Amino acid sequence: MLTLNQLQTLTIFTDINIISIAPLTDGLSHQLYKMSYNSHNDELEYCVLRFISADIKQTSQEYLIMQQTYALGLSPKPSTLLDVTDQVGQCCTLIVMDFVEGDLAINKPLNNKVITQLSNFLAILHQTSITNSSLTKSTNTPDLLDEYWAVFNMKTLNCIKRFAEIKRAVQTMQFDNSCLIHGDLNLSNILITPDKMTWIDWEYSSIGDPYFDYATLCVESTSNIEEKLITALEANELTDIRIDRERLRLFKLYYAATCWLWSPALSGKPYTQHRYRYEAIVDQLLITG
Repeated sequence: MLTLNQLQTLTIFTDINIISIAPLTDGLSHQLYKMSYNSHNDELEYCVLRFISADIKQTSQEYLIMQQTYALGLSPKPSTLLDVTDQVGQCCTLIVMDFVEGDLAINKPLNNKVITQLSNFLAILHQTSITNSSLTKSTNTPDLLDEYWAVFNMKTLNCIKRFAEIKRAVQTMQFDNSCLIHGDLNLSNILITPDKMTWIDWEYSSIGDPYFDYATLCVESTSNIEEKLITALEANELTDIRIDRERLRLFKLYYAATCWLWSPALSGKPYTQHRYRYEAIVDQLLITG
């Protein structure tokens, strides 16, 4: 938990008058806070603080990618990355970024305009030159499912059978980790205004396979946008991509399986709600294979 007293001790905030700090509770992210403050000209301003209990290398990658994606018009502007100590003395990191107005896409209809914007953002991100050699590749592989299964605590006979079918289906999957990906493109990480779209929460961004981002969007959409998204991607003038539908199905299966296995770890969220949703998606994708 980040407190007002903690912030007031940080050098970067000593020259401003912090008025309030409030947690942002939407989505499934790490601790996010909206800070209001008076700037030097006494105007009321806002920023977002991302308080992360993670090693500095992982957070530095997120910060570096945010700098690059901000320049592309995809993400909020990150202004500061620094080490801090939480209330119990644990070392954490803090990313300070611009506050961006907007509605979460999960609460908005995904009309043709929004889907076109999504296809544009995907094309821009996935074709971006990787300028930093220190960026790590995605950890997504079929073997990652085994790691999740090892700590999964609902190993009923049906779950054991489901996992075996998943493993058979994805065992030959190849991950083309060659471009920047968001890595967690669920609709709670997309902000929409009438004129603009912004992607937030770049925690899982890495050098990965673009199909992982496509699959995430398709699985996490509450409405069926898959065909419209495929059409928009293939018609996009920024890319000449042709979607391999069977490959997309496998990536959807892989993504839904990771979410199913990971769902017990969702802090503060009803476990069964997520578990049964992803179970149903996995089962449907197994049937259609």
